[in-house]
Formats: sequence, structure tokens, C-alpha cells
Amino acid sequence: PEEGCPLAALGSDISRLPRKSRDVCQRALADYAKHMAPHMPGSSDRARQRRAEVLFSSMAGALTYARTISDPAAQAQLLADARAMFKEL
Repeated sequence: PEEGCPLAALGSDISRLPRKSRDVCQRALADYAKHMAPHMPGSSDRARQRRAEVLFSSMAGALTYARTISDPAAQAQLLADARAMFKEL
């Protein structure tokens, strides 16, 4: 959790930026999800894109949550459990 996802690190700050700045971030995140989408299950491109967006936001949430855990073993367990669950999707 000490390195990696800018959404997990900056998401709450981004929400307070002016709309134009948030629009730029939204496009960048949508582009990232677009690269993930072909690897997602779904009956249409839109369904796969939506799954990728939910997966990406869930991954960021897991990192954010893990950063709040003071016990290193519990933190590692949460991240391992999240990683295992995400691989099942």
C-alpha cells in the first residue's frame, strides 16, 4: 500500500478539485478501465467497461482500506484476500 495507485492516494483530494480538473481525471480513469475491459466477462463492450470500472474502483478501495490498518499482518491479509477475490472476477 505504500506505492502504486494514485486513485487510492488522491481520490478524496480529486473530488474537491474544480470540475475541469475532475473531468481530466475521469477521462484518464476511463481510459485505464478501457484497457482492462477486454479482459472482463460480459455480453457487450459496455458491460465489460462497467465491470472494469467497478473492479478498478474496488481495487482502489481495498488499498485505501488497507492503509488504515496498523497491524502489518492484518494489512497483508486484507490485500491478499482482495487480490484473490479480484482474480475470481
